[in-house]
Amino acid sequence: MKQPINLKLLGVKGDRFLLQYPNLSVPIEVSKELLLKLKHSKDYRIVDSHFTHLKQRDDQRHLAMSVMKTKEASTY
Repeated sequence: MKQPINLKLLGVKGDRFLLQYPNLSVPIEVSKELLLKLKHSKDYRIVDSHFTHLKQRDDQRHLAMSVMKTKEASTY
């Protein structure tokens, strides 16, 4: 089975999205429509390290709050 190509989302420039394609030194600019097509394609995977980092922090915060609620409930 063919592995999807990882495209790194670098940012936004006006109404265009900047993607780092493997083995290219210059990022490519794509429209929102093309970005959504790439995102839903089985051949490509969009990697946004900033979003992934924020999501991991949110997941950790959610887990910490769940633990705190469990501790509070057990003290009553």
